[in-house]
Amino acid sequence: MMNISQKLEFAVHRQRAGNLAEAEAIYNQILAEQPNNPDALHMLGIVALQSGRADMAVDLIRQALAVNPNQPQFHHNLGLALAAMGKFPEAAAAYEQCLLLQPTAAEAHFNLGNALCAMGRRADGIAQFRYAVSLRPDHLNSFFAMGRALVEQGDLPGAIASFRRACDLNPPDYQPFDHLSNALAASGSVSEALAVFRPAVLRWPKDATVQNQFGLLLLINEELDEAIAAFRAALEIDPNHYAAMNNLGHALQNKGNIDEAIAFYEKAMKLRPDLSVTGSNRLMALLMKPDMDAHELLREHTKWDEQYARPLKRLIQLHTENRDTDRRLRIGYVSPDFRDHVVGWNLLALLSNHDR
Repeated sequence: MMNISQKLEFAVHRQRAGNLAEAEAIYNQILAEQPNNPDALHMLGIVALQSGRADMAVDLIRQALAVNPNQPQFHHNLGLALAAMGKFPEAAAAYEQCLLLQPTAAEAHFNLGNALCAMGRRADGIAQFRYAVSLRPDHLNSFFAMGRALVEQGDLPGAIASFRRACDLNPPDYQPFDHLSNALAASGSVSEALAVFRPAVLRWPKDATVQNQFGLLLLINEELDEAIAAFRAALEIDPNHYAAMNNLGHALQNKGNIDEAIAFYEKAMKLRPDLSVTGSNRLMALLMKPDMDAHELLREHTKWDEQYARPLKRLIQLHTENRDTDRRLRIGYVSPDFRDHVVGWNLLALLSNHDR
């Protein structure tokens, strides 16, 4: 016959092995004998959190804290449950209470940083991530989260340094490599972005998303043959990978293989008919088909308009400017391509020849 301590130890063992239902039953047995056992209440709360019942977890862990308010782990896990419910200010308060009791808890600093960032307080969140890695220089999640927050703050060099450190710490998935390569590409270092992402391709060669991301970097770097090969590899792994299908169409279009590009756009459109971008890409490719009739082009553009544009008509706001026909009009040029693009290249000549 096991005593309470032995039952707790056995339940924790079953919980760690993934047998949540068995662990939950044992914790409930303990609470039937000792309704205010703080450890059983706390661990039952963790089971609830692990099984997607965050509201129940909050209630149970608060009951545990009512019995033992000086247990830092209880406060920390209460924060996790509150964060799972989207209650970030309350979660932050719970993490702060944990840190009052245990200031060197790196994981609590990390989770407090996440809560602060979710509240829009990125600078404070970054400070918590920095504190976490000062306590634990191998805290991969803090380096990764700090990199993401620094990107949002516009600090690409700082983000790149954080992502590099996360990549050095042998991450369990490709995400740090993905974010590092994106940050490098955004800073203009596309060749370096490719170099840092290649280890991810070697490590996760059977991941379609990794192959797709690799293809995108190659496409940006205008290495079309390799990009096409990467997108094809992604589709061999996952034939229904929408992004790889659309991107393969784009790469083939850039290569001049217009008919094949259109075929892949059309496959992607069947997978995601709700997304307008693939249909738009297909229309661009149709413009490059030498045998396309002008009337057929018009029909295809009209179909796209009916499917994607006209439903948005109800969102158009009425013109509220002065409609006086004698007043001077102010003309503006609007485009997403005022950059390294044919529109941007021609912009200065347009402005210099603008007839005022």
